[in-house]
Amino acid sequence: MLWLALLSLFLWGHGTVAVDFRRPPPPKHELRQQFYFPKYRPELFFDNNVVPENAEVSVFVFKDKIRRVFFLVENERNSLLLVASPCSAPIEWHLFRKPLPPSENSDESYGSREQPLDLYRDDGSSTEPVAGGSFYGSGRLSFARRDAPRGIYMLEFDSDSTDTSVRVYGTSDSDAHYPFPQLPAKAKVDVLQIRNSRVLFTWKSSPSEAFVDQDVRYCVAINRKGNFDTMCAVESALRGDVPKVPHQDSGFGFWWEKAAHRKMALKTREMMRNVQVQKDVAFECIGRRTWHSFADLEVDQRYFIDVFAINSRTNASSAYLGASVVARNPTNSRIQDNQLVQIVLDQKDAFSSVAKYAVNANVEMIWMFVQSCSGPGPVQLSVTQRKKKILTAEVMETRTLTINHPANGTYVVKISSTVPQLRRVHLLVSKKYHKFPFPTLPDDSSIKVMGSLTTCNSVTLAWKAALDEKVRYCIFKQEMRGSYSGVFAKPQDFCTETKATEKTGKITCRRYHRFSKHRFGNVIMQKIRKLQPETTYVFEILVTKARGRTLAYEKVWATTQRNCTPSYKGKR
Repeated sequence: MLWLALLSLFLWGHGTVAVDFRRPPPPKHELRQQFYFPKYRPELFFDNNVVPENAEVSVFVFKDKIRRVFFLVENERNSLLLVASPCSAPIEWHLFRKPLPPSENSDESYGSREQPLDLYRDDGSSTEPVAGGSFYGSGRLSFARRDAPRGIYMLEFDSDSTDTSVRVYGTSDSDAHYPFPQLPAKAKVDVLQIRNSRVLFTWKSSPSEAFVDQDVRYCVAINRKGNFDTMCAVESALRGDVPKVPHQDSGFGFWWEKAAHRKMALKTREMMRNVQVQKDVAFECIGRRTWHSFADLEVDQRYFIDVFAINSRTNASSAYLGASVVARNPTNSRIQDNQLVQIVLDQKDAFSSVAKYAVNANVEMIWMFVQSCSGPGPVQLSVTQRKKKILTAEVMETRTLTINHPANGTYVVKISSTVPQLRRVHLLVSKKYHKFPFPTLPDDSSIKVMGSLTTCNSVTLAWKAALDEKVRYCIFKQEMRGSYSGVFAKPQDFCTETKATEKTGKITCRRYHRFSKHRFGNVIMQKIRKLQPETTYVFEILVTKARGRTLAYEKVWATTQRNCTPSYKGKR
């Protein structure tokens, strides 16, 4: 244990200490073995402040007092990942590095085996700041390098506002699994509905749910003070943030160590007696569900909502971008002209919703756009006036409906779900078609693959044209490797508009006017060339109205032929 005591003294900075990081020469059959710190043991971290490999430790930082911890990278040009998650306050974080002497496995080390030991002295001259290793913030802060040089990395933390804990994770193993759940591209909390004293919100699922080694669960929090940037910030608000008492087995038995431990224990107990918790925080974990509601909110009071994805196997967490809401009195459920509204169908209202639309002038036609955002099965739409049913329809994804020569008065629009499940519906009503922003898709919005025209390097697609003439069609392809069932099995949010400029794999964007050689009546046919033999592709078509919005046809997949015959092989 002598080497560990010397290393502890060096890392704590007690004077200038010579530390030899090499062991005595082992037997010849062991010369190629590497040296590793032991697996995480709390008492060792209290002794040497060395963050263990592939483990997360808690570090306490007192206000205006710098705290240093260390991470050892033994192999040259290893990957390096250091993650710091503040709890109670923003932190300032700087990263420094001290080079290590030549490793045992290097040629230099073997050649100088008979020479006197080269001592690595803490003279302060070799410590250097790491480029890009300075951070400040209250959210999770990460430093990553693919080819980090070997050495002792010193993490220097400082807090200028209040005492705070910091969760620190480190790894130099490129094969180690990332412990934190991944977040989707749009990792934010979406508020669906605020009604009376209740708020309903949702979020997109973590991509890590698809990984076998990660068991992702979700936890939600609401409070009146502000959004939480990390999971440990919620824990600190609920239970307070105080330093941990030193482990009973820590230290080497020196009298000054015992005195320091007693002093820290007394200070910790005093802080625990004076700790102040945030009483307005509501926190709960809800499993894999991606929606939740909070009730009994005070009217005209602002609330902050946060969602965290947690890896149950590592207890590591990732925070979504939070939201804030103000509970209001119920408003009039009237539909305004040319205004896209979102309707939520939930259990409280028996998975149905009613809205009203007024017609006060003579118009030839009412255009009604209905879009089912999520959930299985269709939604049912019914329009009545003076208890007389004017229109009924079922909407699977997107439909544009019309009412000819509507009479003046108030129309009651009822939308209900055929399946008792939470879902969202978009609704837009307009009296003027030129202000109607969406293209009018045909009732059959599927894409057909002409099997008889499929070759080893081309596929011919066919689809029904939109009812609008001034629209543009953009075709996209995605090559599928392995299983492609997930592309269609994964639930989609049809209300999230995808612009053509935001997608990859574009093949072409063009108009197919009525006299186009690719158009046969109301059917459009397009040959997709330059494909790979015996390859599966997923094709998607987006149609955009001039100066308007974008809608998507149903996706379709196709597989090219295996062999290319001479008759068309050269036409690729």
